[in-house]
Amino acid sequence: MNENKIVRATMVIIGNEILSGRTKDINLQYLARGLNDVGVRLS
Repeated sequence: MNENKIVRATMVIIGNEILSGRTKDINLQYLARGLNDVGVRLS
């Protein structure tokens, strides 16, 4: 049985640097691309 399921994930990012808006979070970009590469939709 081969079902095509949509796998979704949500990321929560916390920290003073992120909340200030002055710091770009490169970890999110890296993780989002990795998840996308294996077929996980990030929302």
